[in-house]
Amino acid sequence: MKRVAVVNNLWQVSRTFFGLVSGPGVLEDLLIEHNTAAPFTYSTYFFETRVRPALIRFRLTNNVAGFGAYGVVAPDADPTLAQFAPAALLSKNALINFGDIGDGQGEKRNVHHGVAATMYMAFRNPASAGMNADGTLARTSPLRRGATDGKDIGVDFDELQRSLRPQPVPG
Repeated sequence: MKRVAVVNNLWQVSRTFFGLVSGPGVLEDLLIEHNTAAPFTYSTYFFETRVRPALIRFRLTNNVAGFGAYGVVAPDADPTLAQFAPAALLSKNALINFGDIGDGQGEKRNVHHGVAATMYMAFRNPASAGMNADGTLARTSPLRRGATDGKDIGVDFDELQRSLRPQPVPG
């Protein structure tokens, strides 16, 4: 597999938004854009790889995700990220503290976690991010029209609903 795109999804995950585990060989492109993944208990994402770089081009933009108990495990900041993905672009992502999900950390979960402010906006709870209980954004959300493409950060719920409608069978 050389190129993977994960675009415009709603993830209701219980552990980690995504993890990249690789052996020999390099994934060339990984695009993760306009997704909403929340809440979860472990980490936002992690890389575990025997060979560096793990991929050539990594683009993580315009996503909403929960901190989890550990935040962004690895890579955690620009210099570390460069070892895993030399041509990485991380921008306009929002990390939200969804509160105590059974591990007893509560508000402590929203600590720095080594997260670079240039890669993520951090919110202490869903209300401060303007997120409704169903994952949609309130009209006054700071995530509205804040994406790199001028759209809302996170999943486009209207587009997601359109893609889930039954399609007519050609015939």
